[in-house]
Amino acid sequence: MKLGSGFNSYTQQLCIDHAVGQDDAAPKYAYNIVKAEGIAQSVTYKTEVISKMSDITDALDISGALTIKYNNLVDGSGKGSFINSNKIKESDMSFITTVKVVNQVIIDHSLTKFNQITGLKPSSFTDVYGDCFISGYQEGGEFHAIISIKVKDKTQLDEIAANAAVALTTPAFTKKEDKKPKHEESPRDAKDTKDTTQNLTAEEGATDPKTKIKDNDEKGLILKGDAEMKKNRRDVFTENETTISVSWTGGGQNLKAAGDDWDFETLREAAIKFADLVANTPMRTHVVLTKYTALKSFHVAGAQFSPLTYENAGIYTTTLQDAFLDYKSIAKDISLLAMDVDGGRKTLTVSEAKLAGGTTPQAFETINKSSVSDSLDAIDTPETGSATSDNKTEGSSQLTKSPHPLIIQKPYDATLAGLEGAKIHCRFMMNRIVNEVDLVTKNPLIAQQEERVPPFMSPMLFKQLLPIGKVATSTAVVV
Repeated sequence: MKLGSGFNSYTQQLCIDHAVGQDDAAPKYAYNIVKAEGIAQSVTYKTEVISKMSDITDALDISGALTIKYNNLVDGSGKGSFINSNKIKESDMSFITTVKVVNQVIIDHSLTKFNQITGLKPSSFTDVYGDCFISGYQEGGEFHAIISIKVKDKTQLDEIAANAAVALTTPAFTKKEDKKPKHEESPRDAKDTKDTTQNLTAEEGATDPKTKIKDNDEKGLILKGDAEMKKNRRDVFTENETTISVSWTGGGQNLKAAGDDWDFETLREAAIKFADLVANTPMRTHVVLTKYTALKSFHVAGAQFSPLTYENAGIYTTTLQDAFLDYKSIAKDISLLAMDVDGGRKTLTVSEAKLAGGTTPQAFETINKSSVSDSLDAIDTPETGSATSDNKTEGSSQLTKSPHPLIIQKPYDATLAGLEGAKIHCRFMMNRIVNEVDLVTKNPLIAQQEERVPPFMSPMLFKQLLPIGKVATSTAVVV
């Protein structure tokens, strides 16, 4: 990623290079980076429970639109490739630990000249330039660890979830005391300490038996709390199916010993010392983005352009992302169920689920189609952000109207053909979500339309209509 290149902050994709250059008439800035003994850092440490996949992409700063477009939790730099989304979906609980360290932010303030392309149509501005440009870099490091737990005994799910949440998010009770090394302690210091201790009176607590008992009780409780916490962590990891995914940028190779496995203790130790390691071996972790509207030269040379703004599209895109990943997981489950049925290991029964508070799926279909048709006809056509108020983008009316939601009318048949049809409908739903992202990319105002109905069925409702797989009973006769 080069300085001055255009960038689309919504899709996290690079656009034209040299979108902004250095102005010869602008004052020059000299950068003298001096390596000091101590480095001022901004450090963020967090451990939390994952409730949905978008929590991970938010923690990794991965765009939801990019996740949907490329069907993977990976950004342009490969971040997110260590995540096994299927494992997280199949697990009963997941936790993420993140450490973000910023050593310094380097910005090239001389990038002030907007390089306009002669003859470029206003409607094509975002496709060519994006909505901002790269003006600097952020140096530091990032550490990410994801722990996914699949409980073997489902009857103890709530208890294990509570114990895991406490064990994985509670720090140690004991604190390491800063003790002066013996070789640094002079004989005089030792003598003074001894004399002072001998001169303490009973009122000061030096020889009070009650005080000693109280201190011993507190230490005993602390040690007991640490022991119970370590036991809970060990039980969670050894008695259940646990998956650990770790990724870090910066900090070098001394996070843990080469022969040690990743467990909670090594994760915690690595996270604690990560900031100190990043101080010595930082890397470029993020780019600094600046909007074109912040440049005076842009308003002079590109007055006919109006870059899109995606700030208000985040909530809607997160909803699309969660639905897309849910359908991706459902499609995999359908394929696995079909393989089990084909192999004779499972049989199918028709789902008896009812939608819309007790109404039949057919009634739910009728209600939605009528309401959707009315709402789509009532939508006003807004202007696109790529043109000025006097120039509307060609086909802007098509950007606001989505196809009717694909609502399934009835539960799928309990056959392999029914499973195949459900898998095809999953693909249709995912295609509709991808198309919706394309529409939001061209016109972010779509995400703010309260009348707009998503063009796909809720994954939760769709899943209720799938055939139910049951373990097949053996019909073999023992002779």
